[in-house]
Amino acid sequence: MRWHETIKTALEIAEKTRNLDLKQVILDLREALQDQRDENLRLREEVAVLRRARGVDDRVERDGVLVFLRPESPGGKREGPFCGTCYGQTGNLIPVSKAGGDNFKCAVHEYLKYIPPMIA
Repeated sequence: MRWHETIKTALEIAEKTRNLDLKQVILDLREALQDQRDENLRLREEVAVLRRARGVDDRVERDGVLVFLRPESPGGKREGPFCGTCYGQTGNLIPVSKAGGDNFKCAVHEYLKYIPPMIA
């Protein structure tokens, strides 16, 4: 029997016995189980996104505060630039646009000052 069928059966029994306290506990339990199911679905989606992103991680190339994606095939053009801060914090590739001089505009962090990477 699945959990929702078990809850339904328990509710029927609680109604037959006119046990309102038991009925309320069962309703609370059903709500808690539905919340857990929703959280489980959300986490499964998050795991799927992370697994897809893993393929992107292999292509990430940092250039100062910017991030680019190496081409998937030889001779292809790299993608970007993307906000390195957003990518570092959330894994999201947020495109940035040139905002004059060494500045780039990110929809999340507003302006980024391009600083070339240090050569050791």
